[in-house]
Amino acid sequence: MPRKEYFSRALYTFDIGQNDITAFAFANISSNDYIPNALNEFSSVIKRIYEEGGRSFWIHNTGPLGCLAYVLLQKPPTEQQLDSAGCAILYNELARQFNRMLDETVIQLRKDLPLAAITLVDIYSAKYKLISEGTNYGETP
Repeated sequence: MPRKEYFSRALYTFDIGQNDITAFAFANISSNDYIPNALNEFSSVIKRIYEEGGRSFWIHNTGPLGCLAYVLLQKPPTEQQLDSAGCAILYNELARQFNRMLDETVIQLRKDLPLAAITLVDIYSAKYKLISEGTNYGETP
């Protein structure tokens, strides 16, 4: 265990959403049921770390789930269910819904934890840009 004085100087990183969203979606559980619960639990975890002295948090939102190979193979979408990048529209919409709610959660955490430095990284946009504009980055069609 690190020394107590190191705890407040650590950077706590979180990559949240992907496994929860896809598992519940595959089980046909409504996102209105699990997303708020997952984010409430996430908020509680951040607050517990803060209470112990943690102050620096780096949070990644979830990426474009509809572009993941295992999502596309688990429940193969029809042509109409794919966007122009070949990603499943439904799963990307779930990811965007989750990310919007994560944004709201982080805004509230910043209010509740005034001494915390909370950075939210938009992984979704970065990954989707790479996927949808792959030919610009050396991918061959």
